[in-house]
Amino acid sequence: MLQMQKVSIIVPIYKVETYLPQCIDSIINQTYKNIELILVDDASPDNCGKICDDYASRDARIIVIHQENGGVSGARNAGVAIATGEYVMFVDGDDYLSENAVSIVVSAMESKQLDCLMFNVNLIDGDCKRLIGQQSFDDVCDGLAFLERMTNANVLWVMVWLYCYRRSILTEYALQFKTGIVGEDEHFTPRAVLFCKRVTYIDKPLYNYVKRPDSITTTSDTKKIIKRYKDVISTLYELEHFYNEHIPRDKGKVLRELSANKYLRCAAILKHYKRLKKVDYKFLKRNIFTTKMKIKVAVFKVSYTLYAHLANIKMD
Repeated sequence: MLQMQKVSIIVPIYKVETYLPQCIDSIINQTYKNIELILVDDASPDNCGKICDDYASRDARIIVIHQENGGVSGARNAGVAIATGEYVMFVDGDDYLSENAVSIVVSAMESKQLDCLMFNVNLIDGDCKRLIGQQSFDDVCDGLAFLERMTNANVLWVMVWLYCYRRSILTEYALQFKTGIVGEDEHFTPRAVLFCKRVTYIDKPLYNYVKRPDSITTTSDTKKIIKRYKDVISTLYELEHFYNEHIPRDKGKVLRELSANKYLRCAAILKHYKRLKKVDYKFLKRNIFTTKMKIKVAVFKVSYTLYAHLANIKMD
């Protein structure tokens, strides 16, 4: 019989009043009832704070935090700090869960004794809903093997809302989201998964990602685009240090090459905007092991625009 372990669901909230009721409803109406919903109002200037308080007054499972604006990382960290569930999930305030998502997650976490579970996602674009991607394996492995396998299958998505974690993993290793950067999931997810001993994936679309025209991933604001890719490069340097500290040099080559590949993509975009003075070829050399990647670097040296074209990178 499925044990009714408590699940803490953390929702960072800022300027999402149009979407927030659907998000909260999707969580409190789950078929699985033993949840702790932590709503973190990150000083949202609209009616989000009031919406949170109204819901909390009607459902004792809801905890509301009102805090000074510190970004999505600070909001998630505040939620994790007070979470009491056996498991932790993350949902963004403009997205929502499928009806039986938590029940499916807990069933998998319990039956397979997992530290971490990744699941699938629907992309909601207006009236259109489509499954973004699928993968066919469900065997349990350690964090490194999982990350490398998903990388090789080209489906390693770092978005934190695609994962459920055993809370003790987050607390034991003092895992937090880095504040002040764009793309904080790039920084958090590889670290968190690597510390897990039992990880798997289920091919079920349990999360619904709502595509918004004003989101950071769809913005046309040049300053935001430049900051995003500069922050990713900074994260890649930090990940290199982390991998060197926690993974033997003869292992983790797939992850290191993934970092090199991401660096090239970021460098091409930043060069397009004339915001990268010098390409760090030493970083690339340290993290490249295959002929395919060496060829990519050679093409980049000849012409970053040719590389971008071959890599299907949109510059505008």
